[in-house]
Amino acid sequence: MGGNVIISDIGAINDSFFLIIQGGVHLYQVEGDKEFEVGSVKAGGLVGEMSFFDRKPRTIRLRAYEEGAILLEINRQRFNRMRVDESYIATNLLEFVIRSLDWLIRNLGEENARLYKLVAQSNQALEAHLTKPTPPPIL
Repeated sequence: MGGNVIISDIGAINDSFFLIIQGGVHLYQVEGDKEFEVGSVKAGGLVGEMSFFDRKPRTIRLRAYEEGAILLEINRQRFNRMRVDESYIATNLLEFVIRSLDWLIRNLGEENARLYKLVAQSNQALEAHLTKPTPPPIL
C-alpha cells in the first residue's frame, strides 16, 4: 500500500478491521478541510476494530503513513468463517482485539488526566493574572 492512502474514513460503516503487518497507520480527526493527527499504530497493531464490532460509523480517519505498508484485512465474512472453522485462531484474535481496546482506553484515560491537569494549571495562572492588582497609571 502506498504512503498517505486513506484506508477508511470518518463516517464509514465498514465490515472490516485491519492487522498492520508492516509499516503503520496514522489516525486523524478532521475539522472542515483540516486534518489533525491524534495517534498512530505501528506494525503488530490493529485499526478499525471498534467500528467492526459495534457496527457504528468510524470516528477516525485511517491513513497509511509510509510506502509499502502491509495490512491484513479481516472482513466480517472471514471473521465469521474463522469462528466456525478455526475457533482457536478466532479466540486468539478476539483476545488481541480486547487487549488493543484495553490499551486504547487506558491510554486515553492517562491522556485525559494529563490534559485535565494542564487545563487546571492554565486556569489557575489565568485567574492569578486577572486578579493581580493593576498599578496606578503614571502621570
